[in-house]
Amino acid sequence: MQNFKHRRGRKSEAPLRRRFTLGPRNKKSKLPKGFRPLPAPGTGPRRTALRLPHFRLRLPPLRVAYLLVLAWLVAGALVNGRVLLSGSLEKVRVSGAAKLTAAQVSDGAGLVSGAAMSALDPFRMAQELARQPHIASVDVRRVYPGALWIDVSERVPVLRVLTERHWALVDAGGVVIETGEAESGPPDVPLVLGVRAVAAAGQVLTDAAYLRARDFLAAARRAGLPPGEFPVVDASNFFTLAVQTSDSRSALFTVDNSAAQLKVYRALAGLDRRAWPDWRTQDLRLVRDGEAAQVVLRP
Repeated sequence: MQNFKHRRGRKSEAPLRRRFTLGPRNKKSKLPKGFRPLPAPGTGPRRTALRLPHFRLRLPPLRVAYLLVLAWLVAGALVNGRVLLSGSLEKVRVSGAAKLTAAQVSDGAGLVSGAAMSALDPFRMAQELARQPHIASVDVRRVYPGALWIDVSERVPVLRVLTERHWALVDAGGVVIETGEAESGPPDVPLVLGVRAVAAAGQVLTDAAYLRARDFLAAARRAGLPPGEFPVVDASNFFTLAVQTSDSRSALFTVDNSAAQLKVYRALAGLDRRAWPDWRTQDLRLVRDGEAAQVVLRP
């Protein structure tokens, strides 16, 4: 490497002593002698080896793993969901039905064997089943794969209504469960007489005699009497209720003061009746609120 320090103190030549030539002037290289300039691009030897592109990962590796797992779950849910929806109905489970059979419930819901699960409408089937008189409420659910669950709550009869030509079973809400021409129904359910007309099955009974008997039996339960104390209630009269007691006797009550009369009846039922004379009818119509209890025993 040459030393150029000796040139620092050298004076430059006068401008008139410089040489001038025609044509392009050769520019002096600014690089000192002894240095080799780099070759121009493209002039060196070409590489034949394949170079893979370099990708720079902008997200952390843990986030990339989370994204891959999420994409796998979404794809699996879409594929499996389509398979489940396109499946067919294979099993029907009916629960809560006592009066109705499983076949009757399935026919009432309009089920067809081998129907597609996607074609089943639980809301529509529940509406169809709720129209039946024996069913109070129903819950229909699809259970994948290929199953249907129907939970039925049937109406419970609390009164038997008898007219001259027809009879009916009525639940606590006054809805007629079943009707017929011959008397039937559970024997432990109280029987109401004096009803003039019976509504159709599934309709609410609004007969006046039925309403009087229903209110009287409700007052008897509030008074603490057992449910089977009055198996038969005759409400044909607008003012008097003739009932049959559990010991095969009868009692007379008034419609407007039945609550006070039931309290007296309960007090007399707890007494020892062996010293009483032989009687068949207990008349409590003279018992009033705030007055002395006057009970008439009739043979």
